[in-house]
Amino acid sequence: MGYLSYFQYEVLSNEVIVDNNKCNELEKFFRDDNHPNILGFYNVKIERDGERLVGIYPEETEAKFYDSELFISKFTECIKSGEILVQFIGEDGDIKAYIVRPNEYEVMYNVLIPASEYENLKKKCSERIYLRS
Repeated sequence: MGYLSYFQYEVLSNEVIVDNNKCNELEKFFRDDNHPNILGFYNVKIERDGERLVGIYPEETEAKFYDSELFISKFTECIKSGEILVQFIGEDGDIKAYIVRPNEYEVMYNVLIPASEYENLKKKCSERIYLRS
């Protein structure tokens, strides 16, 4: 992953329901000026409409997200239902991605395949594989 990376996310379920108290705790944790491991997610905001997730807003969408796994692990505690794909795209083109669910996350891998194999693979894939052409 490059020095700087670009943060983006996508809600994969119809909606994501969050625990407002846990979101408040997460925001407070990432406002801590004295925490040595907080960088890209410093002062992150979790926007909600009631318990429905509206947005995840770090101060900058392009930053040093060396705290990505710390944020992801804490954000899993906020989610009551639903799932999100979170991606960090480095200035070097490398992509680090996670599927985030209630109390768990999984690292995702990018796989390049020939266009001629794409449709065939799509037919064989489970719901847990996210294909983009």
